[in-house]
Amino acid sequence: MALKSIKDVVKTVKRPEKILQFGEGGFLRAFVDWQIDIVNEKTDFNGNVVIVQPLEKGMVDAMNAQNNLYTTVLRGMKDGKPTVETRTINSISRSINPYTDYDDYIALASSPDLRFIVSNTTEAGIRFDAEIDGVPVTLDQKPQKNFPAKVTAFLYKRFQAFKGDVSKGMILIPCELSDQAGLNLRINILRYAEMWQLGPDFINWFDEACDVCSCLVDRIVPGYFPLLTKEEDGKTQAEHICEKLGYEDKLLDSAELFHFWVIESKKSHEDELPLVKAGLSVKWVQNMDYYHTRKVRILNGAHTSSVLAAFLAGSNYVQDIVCSEKVGTGFNTPNADAQKFMRNVIFNEIIPSIDGDQEDLKEYAENVWSRFQNPFNPHR
Repeated sequence: MALKSIKDVVKTVKRPEKILQFGEGGFLRAFVDWQIDIVNEKTDFNGNVVIVQPLEKGMVDAMNAQNNLYTTVLRGMKDGKPTVETRTINSISRSINPYTDYDDYIALASSPDLRFIVSNTTEAGIRFDAEIDGVPVTLDQKPQKNFPAKVTAFLYKRFQAFKGDVSKGMILIPCELSDQAGLNLRINILRYAEMWQLGPDFINWFDEACDVCSCLVDRIVPGYFPLLTKEEDGKTQAEHICEKLGYEDKLLDSAELFHFWVIESKKSHEDELPLVKAGLSVKWVQNMDYYHTRKVRILNGAHTSSVLAAFLAGSNYVQDIVCSEKVGTGFNTPNADAQKFMRNVIFNEIIPSIDGDQEDLKEYAENVWSRFQNPFNPHR
């Protein structure tokens, strides 16, 4: 018997729309929207996300077809055992395509409930374009194709709607995987404000009322496609998961169990977005250099440094090095020499090169080692 759709089984929850999200991809849904769902459950935040599709083509139609409901499938190692955790996400109220529903999109600029903007438009999305394909980028386009231009026009509309009220500013948290994404977004907003001659009053409002944060995001999100892997009975992992859930979900989103979010801002906004209070692994900081160095050197450094050792050991996956036979992942028996090499690099070469609490660095490194063992997310 065919399963009912998730929208016929799970009821949506109406809340004030407090977060505008540029991007509907797997990462934001398994990272930001997953966290907001937990914040709604465990605190009095009481706020939903509105998704805006950054490009002309995207998946907002698929999102709306399921009433913006979907399930995260978190998989990884926990207490030395492969673990799967599922959660139905109920934190998104609607998804908008601004290229076809511009009025619905721009009306959000006048919403008194809206307070945060998050994004993941790829690092290439945060750039300044005076023109695109020979067409000037202007304030009156509906909408602008360039992401910082969209944000500038949106903020200007909000500035006008609330007549420069500093209490109606926005907190922007771009999650693009690039250094100082917040700083780059802020610079580009100011460049568009200058090019469009939006005036000193708007610029002063933007500087005083808005906070553009940089952040570090740390969670591996393979998304839907790994769930298409077929099991011995010929059914896909997605089909088995849906059978256990009791509903069909075409937007399943897989990710690892681990998550960590560092938000660099003028001040903590925990009082308005209580991520820490909800028990999430989040830090509000004024300088995130330490956490950026820690992640890039230990996680990315360990991964990169292992390539030649793994190649010489005849291994194609990180798991071939770090996994022990008792995990039962189906990977090759780990090469002891390659494993020793990788741990030596991490603990005897990389960690001593980082200024900071050595115990914290070792704890993070052990987390990385456990993440590399994840049998559900094979790393080449």
